[in-house]
Amino acid sequence: MGQYSLEYSKKDNKSWFSLKLLIPLLLIIVLFGCVQEEENVSVEDVVEVQEEIEVPKPLLNITDVEEEENATIYKEYELDGNLSIYFLNASWDKKNARTILIKKGTLDIVVDLGSKEKRDFIFSFLKSMSDDIEVLVISSPLGSNLDNLEYGLNNLKIAEIWYSEENGLENIFQTAREKQITLRKVSRGEVIEFDGLEFLILNPTSPPEFNEGENNAIAFKLTYSNFSVLFATDLLGGALGRLNKVYGDSLKSTVLEYPSYGERVGQIKTRLFLSNVDPEVVVLEGYKPEDLENSLKFTNYNLIYKIYNFTGYNLWDYEILEISFENSSLRVGEFEG
Repeated sequence: MGQYSLEYSKKDNKSWFSLKLLIPLLLIIVLFGCVQEEENVSVEDVVEVQEEIEVPKPLLNITDVEEEENATIYKEYELDGNLSIYFLNASWDKKNARTILIKKGTLDIVVDLGSKEKRDFIFSFLKSMSDDIEVLVISSPLGSNLDNLEYGLNNLKIAEIWYSEENGLENIFQTAREKQITLRKVSRGEVIEFDGLEFLILNPTSPPEFNEGENNAIAFKLTYSNFSVLFATDLLGGALGRLNKVYGDSLKSTVLEYPSYGERVGQIKTRLFLSNVDPEVVVLEGYKPEDLENSLKFTNYNLIYKIYNFTGYNLWDYEILEISFENSSLRVGEFEG
């Protein structure tokens, strides 16, 4: 197993009169995200409010772009090394799931282990790419995130596990201890460095500030030179609103993993979050709804196409989406094996 040192620190309106009162209140709501989850907002409603929000400029003002048959090449990145990020289509039928592999040389970090129905596909890929896993990130102990954990601990060589909360993971922790796997509970503000890669933990707080498990999921920003990826995992509107307040435009990243599979995400808070992250590339995981255009997933994710100048990748169109560097150029497209 490759040896890497870990460094931790804390970066840590009767009518018109009422209307006049209502306008500033709405502005406060928009600015500070003090609204509840908005599950059934239409795209038209979203566009009307969004017109008041300035659409951000591209992060790196990329102009040199080349299209290949199965990929897009962005040519203004200059990085040393061979960083690659693989988003696996780990969902099944109507079950959302994720598996992400972050790979730099012999360093391998995996975020979640996908659905049990995709187990053979997921583990075959992981074993073909790595002999061992330095870190397994359990984004939250919810739903499909639990499907393959026990199997993974018994079939992969894992050195360390990052987790957000203990509830639901007691048996997993027992197995991990038997296998002498390091257990590390991470929280907002920690900075973890591996071989030139910086991981800033954005969520959760310690102690957790939300009752919903998804809002206490691990979210982090990976930075490597002038390239960065924000992994929003299972976060809902509550946590996204909090990140807007705490971090603001320092959330800016080249790539965004869209939060919570595009579902159950508060609209206003999500728009502000997208403005702050201002990504070039957005990846949407999860299963493809049968009635896509009338689905909540489409309503949320369609913000990207109707309002922002982002390049979006629906993971259901891929088996494995690869984000990698070739001769200092960033390639985003189907994994070619």
